[in-house]
Amino acid sequence: MTQDQIEISILRQYVEQHKNAELRTPGSKCSRELDMREVLADITGESGRELEYNAQFWLDRLAPRTRDAQGPLHLCSDCTLNEREHRWHARAYQYAGSGSAPAWDRLRELQAKLHSSTHRGPGPWTRIGRWLLTTTGKIVIGVIIVVIGAWAVYKWGPPGRGGPGQKADSQPPSPARMAEQMLPAERAFLLQALPGTRGLPACRQGHP
Repeated sequence: MTQDQIEISILRQYVEQHKNAELRTPGSKCSRELDMREVLADITGESGRELEYNAQFWLDRLAPRTRDAQGPLHLCSDCTLNEREHRWHARAYQYAGSGSAPAWDRLRELQAKLHSSTHRGPGPWTRIGRWLLTTTGKIVIGVIIVVIGAWAVYKWGPPGRGGPGQKADSQPPSPARMAEQMLPAERAFLLQALPGTRGLPACRQGHP
């Protein structure tokens, strides 16, 4: 799980606990609390010192002790308990009358972020790869291969005729000659894409 996914799972449990506590014992702060070790163990399956380390990490992150920093959770505010049995306790909270609910707001923000990353469109190289697998993409690849082959024949001569560097013709092959060696779909693409091909027949006699 990513840290965002762990944080979402943590906040969901605290938000749900807040609701359940308010339905059972309205106004009781301690009843809204959950032990971060128990919450994290339920999510990640950790135990022992690793669990305590990560529980402290998430408490510091979500329920900071400093007055200047405000997190989506509050530590236990009972000074007779928060250094002993409630050391790992935290709760979601709301500001009465203001509509502010930091844990709910943070949860909504993370869920929107996760949804956006999950439904993001494919990258440019993925789109190019998909396009090359389409019929049009395959035709374009075929045309490129034929053009490169024709250029190689013009440059070095056909296989078995002359040595390297000996040209088979004094002029490069015309679009018409290239078109004769293509499949119908490739020929149609060439006739539209290359200059000097207007008026050429789409299919020469004796070719498919």
